[in-house]
Amino acid sequence: MSPPTNADSPAHDLRLVPIAAAAWAGAWFGTSLSSADRWSALVLLGVLVGVVVLMVFAVRRRVLIAGAVAVALVGTVTVGTLAAWRVGSGPVADLAPTRAVVTVDAVVRTDPQVRTGQFGDYATVRVRASEVSGRGQTWQVRTPLLIIVSGDKTVGAWRRVIVGSTVRVTGRLETTERGSDVAAVLRVRAGPDIRAPPGRSLLLVERVRTGLRAAVAGRPAEPRALVPALVLGDTSAITDDLRQSFQTTGLTHLTAVSGANLSLLLAFVLFGAKWLGVRGRWLRVVGLAGVVVFVALCRTEPSVLRAAAMGLVTLAALGAGGGRKGLLDFPPFDGHLT
Repeated sequence: MSPPTNADSPAHDLRLVPIAAAAWAGAWFGTSLSSADRWSALVLLGVLVGVVVLMVFAVRRRVLIAGAVAVALVGTVTVGTLAAWRVGSGPVADLAPTRAVVTVDAVVRTDPQVRTGQFGDYATVRVRASEVSGRGQTWQVRTPLLIIVSGDKTVGAWRRVIVGSTVRVTGRLETTERGSDVAAVLRVRAGPDIRAPPGRSLLLVERVRTGLRAAVAGRPAEPRALVPALVLGDTSAITDDLRQSFQTTGLTHLTAVSGANLSLLLAFVLFGAKWLGVRGRWLRVVGLAGVVVFVALCRTEPSVLRAAAMGLVTLAALGAGGGRKGLLDFPPFDGHLT
């Protein structure tokens, strides 16, 4: 049998290229809120739109692609602008340049990450502020903050805080770099005043994560830190030396939860469900439940949400037992753009 030639190979499907380009450009433009960058972004966005329009008119059946490009562009510009406005406006963003001392009620969103600095260990915790008091005023807000904790005893107290807890802290606000996903940095030197515990679901998740850490507690320091990081993305025990080793070898992605983690979980869950006799639409329900459990255990970090989105796309594309055809069941692309 002769090897396949170029004529026998299927044509490349380029329908998503202009849509992806529009989505990237829209997100970039939407998050560029400074006046100087906005004009340069506007010029480049106009050039990109012109290129996309030329590409669209160069193919047949261009209406659907043009509509998809417009939706992607408008949607990402809108979402990016709203996200940047949410972070860059409000009382917290106004008080941060003056380094105001404030008292904040907030919900803890991430596990404390311990680092080693010039003056000892410190910890970083991401929270969502619900109330801010300072300069004789109190505001009800919904603002993301990054808390930086210093002092050995204080860091130890923060390491025991469970994600989902409502805490009250007092500290000094500082500005962040442009493009940051938090409104300000809050530097504190005291332990948290826990005002309310997390919900039952978060307590259950914490029990599972604590159980994994306890299962490797007897191991040496590096495996004890790596197992939770590789399985659940829990990098709270990763030391600076170990983190530097991963960066040097280009393996940092292994400590961030990715689609590979979800693929292994879904393969195990779906195989077990089929072995138990689950068929049809219920198999898709089981896969969806697996994605939900995955997000709950690994927290709602960006890498986790990306992996979950890809997992949902995979379930839809493979037509996992729902009685309908998945994307891979349709005839191959015939070279005509629609």
